[in-house]
Amino acid sequence: QELVQLLHDTVEQEVCCTDEGCFCVQNDIGCQADTCSCWEDHKKKTAGTVKELWAHPAEMKRRCGNRNGLYVWDYAVVDDHCKDKIGEEGEKVKG
Repeated sequence: QELVQLLHDTVEQEVCCTDEGCFCVQNDIGCQADTCSCWEDHKKKTAGTVKELWAHPAEMKRRCGNRNGLYVWDYAVVDDHCKDKIGEEGEKVKG
């Protein structure tokens, strides 16, 4: 049982998409986080929302070994940008 768990944990830590076994690599394009599951840590797959599942884009990119990279929607950056824009627009409406 311990060896099975060790094997599972070791495989989970290996990067994927390093060879022609990946459709994205075959086509010489970057992986897309919403269509390629290479980055998923199956131990953490129980997250309640996409935002929670995608909370660590740098780690997601590390898990994907595609030489062209992995495109990830970074919710924190988008949220900050939206708050900035909404704040600016709110001030314009008030002013």
